[in-house]
Amino acid sequence: MKKNFIFFVLIFILFDSYSFSQQLYVSSIAVRDCGGNTDRATTPYPSIEFDDGRTSYPGGCLDLCAWITAVVKTTANHFMGVDDLTFEIFKFRPGSNPLDPSSSPPIRTISLYNVTAFSLLVSSSTQGPFCTRWDGSYNVEGFWGKTNGFFGFRVTVRTNEVSPTAGNINIQQTSVFPGEDQYPIKVDVVNIHVVKATPTVVGKITGVGAQPYNILYRLSKDATTTITIESPPNNVIRTIINNLPRFGEGIPDGTLTNGDYWDGRDNEGRLVQPGNYIYRIRASAIDTIGWDNANEYIGNISIEPLQITDVSVKDLGPLATDVAIISFMLTEDATVYLDIYPPGTQFNNINCANRSTSCGPTLNGNSVNPLRSYMDTKPRRQTVSFYWDGKDENGRYLCDGQYAVSYTH
Repeated sequence: MKKNFIFFVLIFILFDSYSFSQQLYVSSIAVRDCGGNTDRATTPYPSIEFDDGRTSYPGGCLDLCAWITAVVKTTANHFMGVDDLTFEIFKFRPGSNPLDPSSSPPIRTISLYNVTAFSLLVSSSTQGPFCTRWDGSYNVEGFWGKTNGFFGFRVTVRTNEVSPTAGNINIQQTSVFPGEDQYPIKVDVVNIHVVKATPTVVGKITGVGAQPYNILYRLSKDATTTITIESPPNNVIRTIINNLPRFGEGIPDGTLTNGDYWDGRDNEGRLVQPGNYIYRIRASAIDTIGWDNANEYIGNISIEPLQITDVSVKDLGPLATDVAIISFMLTEDATVYLDIYPPGTQFNNINCANRSTSCGPTLNGNSVNPLRSYMDTKPRRQTVSFYWDGKDENGRYLCDGQYAVSYTH
């Protein structure tokens, strides 16, 4: 019985040695020009200089590359697969420690899966390079964009293999770029990001979206900027700014935001028709590398220039001196028609584009005209009112009832 116990212990120790005698690590890291073989990391600085993704160097992207080495101390006839190779890109900030994700949190993670496999019959071997392409972009406050500064990355190799002869092989190892005699990646591009176009809210009770539309955006560096409003397809109806200087957000973590606006008018000063329009932002700058044109940003704006909101009605009281008060607010100066119809009046179309008399008012199936009409030019963005004394066009008092009121502007 004692001999059997010793036998089982020896088997366990031998099996365990298979499990823990493998090594897998990132043995080398390089930064190459896109699609090329030249390591740019040993001279200052491996750079991304253009926003358009061009592959020439210096260009719009870089290849981040790693080599993986496996050291094997077993004769098991099995392969050790590399499950994934992960690149965690981070931005250098004051006090950043590249090996500490809490002080250099990843701004973008790129993972390669089922990367390769190493034979356990070979004592030591290196495979690679395994590369991923990066153009400087990442999630900037919910927008896919680029900010300028210096960047590095962590490379983590992982395997979790189970073999009947080699046992469980679970290895994870991380290396960091830049390493010894290497320089961080420099991003110096013109990029448009964190763009927001919001209408001005008009109304104190039921606010509606109106012009001007505020167009807020951030630039990765100072640039000349053009913003146009277009009606599809590509018909420029308004140029908001044309090649005017706008400021960059600042590095490494600037948030300076530029703001321009559209007042809902075309280049002739006329209010545009209600509809959906395109706004297009372009930006460019020059440095020692050359002109860099940002990838243009295109967004949508829906606009209805003239609206009525905050409508309220104070009913006519029982006294002879009482008046009904019909109050409202306009988004723009406009001539307003107020038509009062008999109780029970119905309209074929309550959203017709013309005055209410063309909207098919009927009473008991017969066409009907307004009992009283008002017309006045009202100012925008303040509460205005019409007053009705309960009389018709001829000055006669009308009977009590629920009268229909129509606004047209």
